Amino acid sequence: MANGNPLDSDPDLLSGFAVQPDGTLRRIGQAMIGPAGGVASITPDGRFLYVPSAANQVFGFAIAADGALQPVAGSPFFAPDVPLQAAVTPDGRHLYVTGGGLLAGNTRKVSGYS
Repeated sequence: MANGNPLDSDPDLLSGFAVQPDGTLRRIGQAMIGPAGGVASITPDGRFLYVPSAANQVFGFAIAADGALQPVAGSPFFAPDVPLQAAVTPDGRHLYVTGGGLLAGNTRKVSGYS
């Protein structure tokens, strides 16, 4: 999960880590996302990562064999109403993002992507 203040307009930094055989972590890369990143989701095949941001965006990254992150074409993608959480379907073909209802009178939205 990324995190931050949803009222802040500064971008956040997303960091990746490799788990070493002894259980320690080694940083393997960083990527910029919009402010206040939410609950991220990785596709079942481990090839892509999606991170919602309070700036009404979802950031998509390809995950390289070494764990490095590269933005996917078209990223970031629009997601309405302060997206908080992303979930990928078990077959990896669809992504669903929940909006927090923070801007639309507490009405929460779910956006779907393929």
